[in-house]
Amino acid sequence: MRPIQWEQINFVGHFDKLEDDTHRLLDRLGAWDEVGASGWPEGGLYAGSSTVRHQTGAHDRMIEYYTPELEDYVDKFYAADYDSSYLGLPRYRLFDS
Repeated sequence: MRPIQWEQINFVGHFDKLEDDTHRLLDRLGAWDEVGASGWPEGGLYAGSSTVRHQTGAHDRMIEYYTPELEDYVDKFYAADYDSSYLGLPRYRLFDS
C-alpha cells in the first residue's frame, strides 16, 4: 500500500452512513483491499453501527436540552453548511416548525 498523503485528502463522511463512507474513503485511498475488505474485528469500527444506539439514552434525552427556539437558532447558524451540496448534511428536526 502506498503512503497516505493526508494533506491531499478531501473527503466528507457522515456518521449515520459510517460503513458506506468508510468503504468509499478506503476505496479512494486504494486501501480497501488491504484494510477494509476483510472486515473489522468483532466490535470494530462500524460493527452494527446502523442499529446500535447510545447506551446513555442521549438520543432520547436530547429534547431535555433543546427547545424549538434553540433548534431554529442552530439551523440558521449552520444554514450554509446544511445548504452546501458538497457537504450533503441532512437536516434533522426534533420539533415541528
